[in-house]
Amino acid sequence: MDRWLVSQSADLATGKISISTGQTIHAVRGNALSIEWSVEVLNDGEPADISGCSCLAYAVRPDGTTCVIGGSINGSVCTAKLPQQFFALVGRVDCLMNLAHSDGTTITVAVIRFDVQ
Repeated sequence: MDRWLVSQSADLATGKISISTGQTIHAVRGNALSIEWSVEVLNDGEPADISGCSCLAYAVRPDGTTCVIGGSINGSVCTAKLPQQFFALVGRVDCLMNLAHSDGTTITVAVIRFDVQ
């Protein structure tokens, strides 16, 4: 089945972040793997070298619980298919996408908010 695609780009050199669908996105309680979140990581407008990195997506749910899943990296694009646990409760869910490098460096490359109905 097709998923709702939420695409962003983040430029590490300029701090510019873009999103294709607005800052608050609506989801329905219990949605499972229906949203694919991708972030293209740039460095001064060019694809960033994120080789040696792993991608994690975090969700902070309305009850304060944090859920974590692993994402994938293809070139300079990080992607996560958001699981049902992210949308288990009605209310505001803040999601963060982090890159972790094998040298110990960790950086948050994107943040998105869902309004779970």
